[in-house]
Amino acid sequence: MNHNLKLALAFAVVYVVWGSTYLAIRIAVHDLPPALMAGVRFLLAGLIMLALARYQKAPWPTSRHDWTTCLLLAVLMVFLGNGLVTWGEQWVESNQAALLISTGAIWTTFFGTFGARAVAVSTREKAGIAVGLTGAVLMLWPEEGLRTDYLLAQGAILAAPVCWSIGTIYARTYPVSLKPIMFAAVQMLLGSLILLTYAVAA
Repeated sequence: MNHNLKLALAFAVVYVVWGSTYLAIRIAVHDLPPALMAGVRFLLAGLIMLALARYQKAPWPTSRHDWTTCLLLAVLMVFLGNGLVTWGEQWVESNQAALLISTGAIWTTFFGTFGARAVAVSTREKAGIAVGLTGAVLMLWPEEGLRTDYLLAQGAILAAPVCWSIGTIYARTYPVSLKPIMFAAVQMLLGSLILLTYAVAA
């Protein structure tokens, strides 16, 4: 399999999996409490990732820094990043949710210009982001236009990529010693525990 075909297949998987996520969430929250649904989802995903990590003999996190980083990212990326989307999609259509989430490219670029490992953004990169977001708007814009009757839910979904982007840049600035698969597994499991605790409390 040549490189171009692998690249095309990788993008296809991202588009299908990423795009269908918001439709699946929209369907699920009609029957399940948002935090409970998200908590169970990440618990199952985290357990699968953990099993794969242990199969690959990936070591557990041992340092305080690794655990602290995993917990912080679990809050930012799982509890807030995904939890806000799940809560907001009780009212917001999945295509509009995907449109709002696509602003994550802007936030990641913006926050990436700060910190010890800041990266400057060129004019060409800014133009690329603008073109990409414009394309997302044109593809996902509802026929009846954006609705404004659920501003709080829309705001929650818009805040989700902000939290996710902050977590992404934090992880880049303060890297951990874990293998990526263990890093992801621990984040998911910690995030699922926070979501399930909130679900029970609510």
